[in-house]
Amino acid sequence: MKKILSLGFVSLLFLFLLAACGSGTSDNGQSEASDPEEATSETDGEVYELRLGHIATETNPYHLLALEFKELVEERSEGQVKINVFANGQLGQERELLESMQFGNMDLAVITSSPVTNFVPEFGILDVPYLFEDWDHVERFLDSDVAEELLKETDNVGINTYAFIPRGFRSVTNSKHPVHTPDDMKGLTLRVIESGVYLDTINEMGATATGMPWSDAFTAMQQGAIDGQENDYSINYTQNVFEVQKYLSLTEHIFAINTIMSSQTTMEKLPEDLQQLIADAAVDAAKTIAEHNREQQDVLKANLLEKGMEINEVDKELFMNAVPNTQEKYSQQFGETYFKGITDLR
Repeated sequence: MKKILSLGFVSLLFLFLLAACGSGTSDNGQSEASDPEEATSETDGEVYELRLGHIATETNPYHLLALEFKELVEERSEGQVKINVFANGQLGQERELLESMQFGNMDLAVITSSPVTNFVPEFGILDVPYLFEDWDHVERFLDSDVAEELLKETDNVGINTYAFIPRGFRSVTNSKHPVHTPDDMKGLTLRVIESGVYLDTINEMGATATGMPWSDAFTAMQQGAIDGQENDYSINYTQNVFEVQKYLSLTEHIFAINTIMSSQTTMEKLPEDLQQLIADAAVDAAKTIAEHNREQQDVLKANLLEKGMEINEVDKELFMNAVPNTQEKYSQQFGETYFKGITDLR
């Protein structure tokens, strides 16, 4: 009886192994798992929840980018990766977000390029005053090898930078009077990003610059602690700057560029296919929002006028001639190769 049972067990085992071998091979003799269209991630079925933070409101291009990215990732991963978006600086200001990504305490962020300079000095080249002539020049840069090389600079500080997203030219606002020339800047105290190139640019243009986190800027303007600030149309509108500022003068001294980034520590915990999926989604989302941002410039300007802001042109050549020391200092400090590469695209 035991012998019969043993033979029966062996037969069943043989049939099981045969079936297992057959199921792993397709008609063409290749393993089905090797077919890239049928391959799944290394941890098939495991769901990953990632946090993405930014400092802007839900109506700002920061948030539009975050939502576009979230939609692409969740759709393409079929729900295996979920992106939770936190706006309004809920998870910290931009420097804090960068530090958190470095240590793996934050997964993803949409951040303007300027604070990155504190971690990767080369990023500061984007803030050299009057580097970019117009939107077409910016777009040529975005499609260039120069941009590709600059994106890689954060690799050495534990952060992946997937794409640059153009936001618009930054211009001066204040509550006192219109600005037409650098002489009109005298006596004005303006909030700027806490960055040497911003401080030097505004000081050389004739005003007094004070570095301040954006979270403190609105109250400072409201209370009269400062006279104004400098920003692009999208921030001036979506952050309600028009409530505390009357005049917007189109100095267009620096072009605002956002980035979409991730923590290398976080990404290394994901299967390689999901890492690539996230990178591709970031690039695709960036392209979509870049087009949107350019299309919205006239709309945002009209909205600000409707809200009561007075918008005026300036003698831009006078402003350009006012900042040669800042241009020279920071083009050398942040990388003359990058500076030349970008200016050659004009």
